[in-house]
Amino acid sequence: VHSGEFESLIQAQEQLIKRQQVTQRLSDQNFRLANLDTLTDLPNRRAFFLQAQAMVTSHKTDNLRFAVAVIDLDGFKGINDCHGHGAGDEILVHVARRLETLPTDEVFSARLGGDEFALLVTGAIDETALNDLGLRICRMLGQKYHLSRVDATISASVGFAMCPDAGVDAERLLENADYALMHAKQNRRG
Repeated sequence: VHSGEFESLIQAQEQLIKRQQVTQRLSDQNFRLANLDTLTDLPNRRAFFLQAQAMVTSHKTDNLRFAVAVIDLDGFKGINDCHGHGAGDEILVHVARRLETLPTDEVFSARLGGDEFALLVTGAIDETALNDLGLRICRMLGQKYHLSRVDATISASVGFAMCPDAGVDAERLLENADYALMHAKQNRRG
């Protein structure tokens, strides 16, 4: 009797462990999907703000300096209008792959939505370094895109906001980077 009860107890425990593993896998998958842009596999807007808020906290405790960059693709609407949304989606995937070539220990890339991307930049940052990074990004994203049905060329504009100079919360930094982006689009597109 005791061995039968012991065997039932072991089986129940094994089933419980399996259910817990399945639950954990589903929880991990839900967290991943909630923080991932499904088209580009980059972190999404939600993940960007989580990371930005963590960096703001690090600034407040450890004096971490970082910058927020907002990137907008110039000419993207024309690609969608002329070649369809499939071609536009292909461009967005290519842009994501190109942004992933930036040093990941210094740059966190995310897709905010549409044709807008954002970066969190750490390391040795100052106005000159950010300007150089912006030019590098614009050159990289301005190279020809080889799509399945057509080749396309677009450009990109970028705006930066540095913490703490342009703000000490994630929303303010993003707003100021977006303002810098609009200034760049009006005065120095691409």
